[in-house]
Amino acid sequence: MKKFIAFLTVVALFAFTACDDGTVGNDGSEFTITATNVSNVFALDDDVVRVDARWWPQDAERPEESIVVATAEYIDHGFTLKLPALADNMLQSLPKNGVMIVSDPTARVGGIGIAGFNAAGEFLYTFAYMSDDEPYYTVYATYMYADKDVNITGTYEYEGHNETYNVLLKKGWNVVYEYISEDGDYFLTTTCPAGYAMEWYYGSKSSLIEVMMPNRTDI
Repeated sequence: MKKFIAFLTVVALFAFTACDDGTVGNDGSEFTITATNVSNVFALDDDVVRVDARWWPQDAERPEESIVVATAEYIDHGFTLKLPALADNMLQSLPKNGVMIVSDPTARVGGIGIAGFNAAGEFLYTFAYMSDDEPYYTVYATYMYADKDVNITGTYEYEGHNETYNVLLKKGWNVVYEYISEDGDYFLTTTCPAGYAMEWYYGSKSSLIEVMMPNRTDI
């Protein structure tokens, strides 16, 4: 089931309702991601001049194999990315694993990762919109595009851990929040996190989670 989580994270406009936190928005034709006051937990962003939203093929191993979807300047520890609709060749069918309930098996989805580059065009690290306020969960946001409305629901037990999905995608761009507990439980939802102070960080998903939850061993 970890492959299903990875699929939603990697493949991570029209009727979208965002959290009222000023970080995401939609003007009717494109989806906007605005990051401010990025926390530089590893002192890594001194050389960042450009931020890309990139689509990664599932078999990609290097940043050079990814495709730029949108790009922006990195100024004063922040950026604004305007995402267009994903091209058809960037969308994939949802896995049919016999566990998750998919409301429309014909729906196709895709997603982006956000990466920083220096003036020479070299990949440096990734950006993550996260929270570590709650002592039992780290919350991580991913950005997913769907070609039609589709719901993904269900709970699965894997190696003693629960993996629960309540992902209700609208046609266009969506934010999917992944909750990861200290006990190794996962919960993915499109519901805005209540009571969590989401912030932008610079590093990588795994390295940031290791900093926020140092006792985890399964990242």
